[in-house]
Amino acid sequence: MPVISYFFCNAFQGLTMIKILRAEVVTDKVVRLTFSDGGTGDYDLTDLLSLDTEMVRPLREPEFFADFFWNSVPCVGVAALS
Repeated sequence: MPVISYFFCNAFQGLTMIKILRAEVVTDKVVRLTFSDGGTGDYDLTDLLSLDTEMVRPLREPEFFADFFWNSVPCVGVAALS
C-alpha cells in the first residue's frame, strides 16, 4: 500500500460517523439540521444561492427550496432522515 494511502486510511480509524437525522427549512435561505450526536445547527445558504448556476437557480424560489431532497430521501418541511 502506498504510504499516502496508508496514512489517509488510518487517519479515520476510531472516529464515529455523525449523520444528519433531521432537516427543516427555517426560511427561504436557512436549513436547520439535527445530527446523530445531538447537535443542531442553522445553516444559512445565502452564499450558495447567490451563485449563478443552472443547479442553484431553482433553489432561489422559496417553494422549490422548501421541497428539498437529502440523499435522495424527500424532505418536505420537517422530515426525519435515515
